[in-house]
Amino acid sequence: MPKRIPIHGLDLLRMAAAAMVMLYHLAFKALAMGDNTLLIASGKAAMNPPWTGATWFGWIGVQVFFVISGAVIAYSSTGVSARSFAERRFARLWPALAICATLALIVPLVTDEMWDRPALSAYARTLTFFPFGPWIMGQFWTLPIEVMFYGVIWLLIAAGQGQRLEELAWALGLASAAYWVVHVLLPIPDGRIMALLLVQHGCFFALGMIVAKGDADGFHYRHGLLGGICVAAAALQIRTAAGWELEGFPVLQARWIVPFLAWLAVCVALVLSFRAKEAIARFVGKQAAALRMCGMMTYPLYLIHMHTGGPVLVLLRKAGFGDAVAIAASLGVAVVAAWVVARWIEPPLHGLVKDALAALPGRRSASRAAA
Repeated sequence: MPKRIPIHGLDLLRMAAAAMVMLYHLAFKALAMGDNTLLIASGKAAMNPPWTGATWFGWIGVQVFFVISGAVIAYSSTGVSARSFAERRFARLWPALAICATLALIVPLVTDEMWDRPALSAYARTLTFFPFGPWIMGQFWTLPIEVMFYGVIWLLIAAGQGQRLEELAWALGLASAAYWVVHVLLPIPDGRIMALLLVQHGCFFALGMIVAKGDADGFHYRHGLLGGICVAAAALQIRTAAGWELEGFPVLQARWIVPFLAWLAVCVALVLSFRAKEAIARFVGKQAAALRMCGMMTYPLYLIHMHTGGPVLVLLRKAGFGDAVAIAASLGVAVVAAWVVARWIEPPLHGLVKDALAALPGRRSASRAAA
């Protein structure tokens, strides 16, 4: 199998998505939403500084992550065995998760708060990818959805149908589009089960998959058709999600087109990242390692920005520092913490996990069979 050209643009898009989510939590919700725990802990009244106009729609970073995940899986899963696919996904997700969940458990002790049995239960749920909360990190809610998507891909590969990813993309995209059309017209369930069944976010995964498959096989009319269906379904999902995320902000809810356009712009950048991957690889050159580190930082940044930057934001606001200074410091601490995890803490644990997986019974025979 020829060596795949790395898609360096994906690392920047991952970082952009993580930054959007971080800014939404630390530079909007923590200031403007009266029931936010960080706002309550700071003892301040809810307010809307000028910069919240650029941060209130940062929740759209989650939908960006789903599209990127679909593209990455479709691009990297061709020709791999079911076992290799499962091991790679576990080794990619669990080490950083274990580190970040442990930090999230420890932070309350360091900040003179207490955790009890419910916190330990939430910690266990997080480490085991339990699909229903509460979890030790609120933003963890997306990971079981990702795992469900990986599970569908694994089943396809295990059944010897790994080459039929495009058909799977059509199934996910059409099911998700049908769900959102009906959801707009009729009161149907929209809870956790619907998310885990992938009908709520299937349009995002499918769009990413079709971008990667279209790039590999050549773009055809059918790719554009499915892409259009997924974008239309995404518009309905984002319109609905704006109501969920911005409860109490009717003016912002009505401006759902802003997060939709932001998401669409990132999707266009994703397409360009694939189409121009050779030129980007030549341009990046020796900076590829730095870009890769940016990409590796995004996962821990997404997981622990609230537990690293959040306490800094609260402490500085309570100490009387200006909001701009407090937010800048909290963002900086979160980024540094993510870099430390990705650069120094995760790699040794990642290696241990890979070695443990390689030592499992049947690993060698599976490798010989794949060869």
